[in-house]
Amino acid sequence: MRLAPGPAAGSIAAWQDGGWRYYAPRAGWIVFIVDELALAYFNGQAWIAMSVGNVLQNLALLGVGTTADAANPLSFKGNNLLLAARRANEGGDGDLRAKLSKEAASDVLSLLFQTGFSARAELGLLGDDRFRLKVSPNGQAFADALVAQGDGSLNYPSQPRCSMIGVTITGAAPLYKAAFATAKYNARGCYSSATGRFTAPVGGDYEFRVSMLTSPFAGVVQIFLFKNGVSQTRLAYLNPRPAPEYRQAIGSASLPLQAGDFVEVMTDVAPADWYASEEFSNSFVGQLLG
Repeated sequence: MRLAPGPAAGSIAAWQDGGWRYYAPRAGWIVFIVDELALAYFNGQAWIAMSVGNVLQNLALLGVGTTADAANPLSFKGNNLLLAARRANEGGDGDLRAKLSKEAASDVLSLLFQTGFSARAELGLLGDDRFRLKVSPNGQAFADALVAQGDGSLNYPSQPRCSMIGVTITGAAPLYKAAFATAKYNARGCYSSATGRFTAPVGGDYEFRVSMLTSPFAGVVQIFLFKNGVSQTRLAYLNPRPAPEYRQAIGSASLPLQAGDFVEVMTDVAPADWYASEEFSNSFVGQLLG
């Protein structure tokens, strides 16, 4: 041991041969402080408090069932993890609230769910203050499944859905196709204005709503919903009126679709008998229900 020049701060004092001797500590030394029931270690520059008994403070690493490292200073490996609320008769209030806090809105605070250490889902505040769930099939490409705004509104960015306005009637008798031109939104590109088709990217139950404005001189009006080129249901039927007038043909239906199935809107009314120039009076909505 190396003697210290005197009772310098941080030195070790020992009573020897009728007097006090002072030793300069070395990195890694550990001492037990009796009156504080505490441990401390010397890191080469200062003494750092450790813990004993039922108190642990300022640990650099903690591994339970595994080895912690600098990237994962708190690490756990096991098959069950229990966090239980302290009950009122134990001095608690019965509640349990886990608190996670990030420094700034642009930072990330999340729970990352993995398979074989490859990410499949991430939940939390991901680069802003919206609450989001994003998922991945491979740990590299992610898609937002749910976004919750601060006002409580929810959005499902990857849910197959579209809202189209403006219509063009094409084809020849006895049935014509209605293709809707302008997208208010078209998640996952499920609707094609070029083909007039809504194509299901995933299987499930889908809902469709159609609204179209006739010319004043249209007679009987019928609108049909086709799946994979086969008629499924009649969405709307209007009888002729005694006097010319504009009429709104409105209908909705739900269909089960498999991935790759396509849906088209068909009518037996010729193009001249639709008021297609009135963009917002002609609309198509399609969306996955579940």
